[in-house]
Amino acid sequence: MKNVIDYLLKNDIAEIPKRGRKELKQIIIDGRKYRYNKDKPISNILQNKLKTIKRTNEYQSYSHKKISLSLGMKKALTKYAIRNKFRVENKQSAFKNYANNLTLINKHYQGEKGLSMIQYQKTLLLEFLKNNRNMKLNIRCEGLFVKQTEEGDFEILYNLPSTRFNIHNEDDLTQAIEDSVKQVLLQIEKLEASKSNLIFKKITKIAIHYDKYDLTRAGIYIDLPRFIKLKKACVNIKNKDNKCFKYCVQCVVYDKINKEHPEELYHYNKLNVDLLNWEGVQFPTGNGDIDRFEENNHSLVSINVYEVDDILNDGKVISVRTTKVREAKHHINLLRIYDDDSNNSHCVM
Repeated sequence: MKNVIDYLLKNDIAEIPKRGRKELKQIIIDGRKYRYNKDKPISNILQNKLKTIKRTNEYQSYSHKKISLSLGMKKALTKYAIRNKFRVENKQSAFKNYANNLTLINKHYQGEKGLSMIQYQKTLLLEFLKNNRNMKLNIRCEGLFVKQTEEGDFEILYNLPSTRFNIHNEDDLTQAIEDSVKQVLLQIEKLEASKSNLIFKKITKIAIHYDKYDLTRAGIYIDLPRFIKLKKACVNIKNKDNKCFKYCVQCVVYDKINKEHPEELYHYNKLNVDLLNWEGVQFPTGNGDIDRFEENNHSLVSINVYEVDDILNDGKVISVRTTKVREAKHHINLLRIYDDDSNNSHCVM
């Protein structure tokens, strides 16, 4: 039943409560608590609950997809790939937010095997990480598909981008490579399923963009980029200190977001009583502080963080932190923005 529990936790359907940083010997499913100890047999009551979940269509779909991805990963990251099957071009990135770029040109690999090219660049990426302590990584593939029509077969190229990863150690790098491949495989599946008579043929090109990652915490006020301002979908609080994260949370929790001019600081200076627990949270604030804040305010606040895609600069946002808190009273989406000096700030989406 461990697979069922993993499914529930991974999809935020269940949670293991904590007291401080220590996990309790319980699991909460559908609002009900069950005794659960990872190191002991599962109770009969919990067994019956897990059996019921295992029979659902949602779990069956998850289980089949997991098997499919596992097989795809095994093919894509095989250690027996032959180096001379592709060409590597090492050059400066065309994207201003990334100083380095590797372009891998596939010469012979068919199907998903072309993704194995990524794995051969891990040594170079790891060396860069060791020299710079932190790095950001974005991998974008180009896939060749064949469209079958009555007039004949036509070849079509599709872009298959992964999300951006912030990397701090070798384990992060390994996971980022695996997750990037997984995301590409999912996009291939979706394209074949959504487009009639579309068949994936091979990966033609892989672009690996990477650069130093500045761990500067978000704090000072930064003016919104013009294209975000025009959408009028963000509240950018005009703080004069490093507490932009705190004001963003208060903006939602205390419903300042629906007041006139919620970006003005006087709304937050007037708060005499703050029911939120800020213990251990530093200002300016990083992702680790957000983890701590969610733990301090369990089931009260959940927070996702997004950034503007700094590869294409096409106005799209990508997730850089996803909450693990389920069914919080207040859910908050924050946009992290940067200035030209790599300072960053949070605003409410």
